Amino acid sequence: MARLTILRELTELNAVPIARTFVEGAKVIIELDDGNRKIRLAFSPYQALRVTTADCFAVPEGMMITPRTIMEVEESDWIAELKKSLAEVDAMADFMDKSRHFLVPAYDHFIEIAAWSVKHEN
Repeated sequence: MARLTILRELTELNAVPIARTFVEGAKVIIELDDGNRKIRLAFSPYQALRVTTADCFAVPEGMMITPRTIMEVEESDWIAELKKSLAEVDAMADFMDKSRHFLVPAYDHFIEIAAWSVKHEN
């Protein structure tokens, strides 16, 4: 069963942030502005990205979103789906084994990234 973990090594936000999301090479960049400061996060290498409006985002049963945080979805169904798709395309590929499912609640939408890692950028 999937569970959420708050990534405490990433700065907690002061308010619900407005986000700007873009792809730059093998990275997904998210720039967050919480009114007091701007934070730039780089997720790389990324395998997938999805953005869902809050109206359409169903929180999995038993999970709770913590506002103003960056989270990781452990035992992610989405990662499992991506692994299955990869196996159909290339049965020998194993790079999805390193992939993590990150979740960023941002104002009126949720940003999800499948990537190996996340770090602050300047």
